[in-house]
Parts: sequence; structure tokens; C-alpha cells
Amino acid sequence: MKHFWRWAFAAAFLTVSWLSLTPQEALPSIRIWDKLAHALAFGALMALARLGWRAPGTFTIAALLLGYGLFVEVAQRFIPGRSFSLLDLVADGVGIAVAAIALAWVVQTRPSGRNP
Repeated sequence: MKHFWRWAFAAAFLTVSWLSLTPQEALPSIRIWDKLAHALAFGALMALARLGWRAPGTFTIAALLLGYGLFVEVAQRFIPGRSFSLLDLVADGVGIAVAAIALAWVVQTRPSGRNP
């Protein structure tokens, strides 16, 4: 089953990368739906990565994804119609944290005690 999660992570990662690094029209700097999209995207990446790879640990995966979020924000500074946004990075972190907490809760409440 871990191979399924790894393929799903790869597909999600490529989709998020394409959506994040494609030039677009200039957008307002604070849009609640944009922040929600960031949180959902990075929460999904966290969940898929954690389900696909157990060995690195939650903290390592979270740090790598947050680093990727920072890379995306820096790269967007050089893409037409895009800009660096610290609030986007915060939204990424919120999504990562919520997914990590939710997965930890699922593991603790599973009758078998096994990781998902």
C-alpha cells in the first residue's frame, strides 16, 4: 500500500509545483481562499508523504515540506504575476501541522495501534 501513497504524493507534488510556479495574473496579496488552498495543498502533501514514508519521521517530513514551501515562495518572486508571500508560507505550515496532528490522532485511536 505504501507504493500507492508514494505515487499519490508524487502526483500531488507535481500538481502543486505546476500550480505554484506557473505565471499568472497579479493577485491581491491577502485572499482567504488562496491561504486555504495553500493549507489544503500542503496538508495533503504532508498526509501523503507520511503515509508513503514512515522512516524519516513526522518532523523531518514537515521540515522538508516547509523548506519546499519556502523554495516556492522565493521562486515566485522571479515569476511574472507572482510574488513572495510570508502569509502563504504560514498557511503552508498550518496545513502541514494540522495534517501531522490529525495523523497522530488517527494512529493513537486505531484499535490495532498500527500506523496508517
